[in-house]
Amino acid sequence: MAPHPFARLDAIYVINLDSRPDRLRAIDAELARVGLSFSSPNVIRHAAYRPQSKGSFPSLGARGCFISHLTALKAAHGAGYKQILILEDDVLFTRRLSQNLAALAAHLDTPDWDMAYLGFRLAGEGRLHGRGWRDVTPLTDITCAHAIMWRRAAVARAIPYLDAMLAREAGDPAGGPMHVDGAYNWFRRAHPDLLAVRSAKQLVTQRSSDSDIAAQTRYRNSAVIGVLRRLKDIRARWA
Repeated sequence: MAPHPFARLDAIYVINLDSRPDRLRAIDAELARVGLSFSSPNVIRHAAYRPQSKGSFPSLGARGCFISHLTALKAAHGAGYKQILILEDDVLFTRRLSQNLAALAAHLDTPDWDMAYLGFRLAGEGRLHGRGWRDVTPLTDITCAHAIMWRRAAVARAIPYLDAMLAREAGDPAGGPMHVDGAYNWFRRAHPDLLAVRSAKQLVTQRSSDSDIAAQTRYRNSAVIGVLRRLKDIRARWA
């Protein structure tokens, strides 16, 4: 059996907080579905940043997520990697991922992308159809950044752009601190020559786990909520 296309990437960065071993176990189980683990030479646990204050960001979690993505990009650039995947630790690999292995492998070898969204939400778009890849225009707003493949040239351009955002105030017309998925939208608009694509449908979605970005409620650990989350995850994997 041929190795999973993910095994061909220089690195897979899994962003995980030290305080979330539950998510680490869950993502390790997901990696096992594609024949990988944290023992694989290209799988790297990237310690997420936990800030002490939200600064100019919308929330504490938004700041931590932004900086965690940025430091992962910097690590990849410093290592000289040519193709990487950044995963957040709540990802869930759908059955479509295993059904599209040939297309994914072929895609890695083409010059037709700099950024590739494997998981996403599109504002104002109905049910998604088809297989393969779709171009992402600079004006396309994509929500979520839980599974993005990057090539070295795009990484090199994203780092100074995100660093500049960090140095500004929220609401700055040039782009200030914001959720990282929004920052990537700004980045693509500022670099219209960048080749961004997405899978026709989500290949990687997100589990219904407790969030470190969204507000938490007193019901989050209830048994009923746990059952509902598991049912939602099953539906997401097989949708």
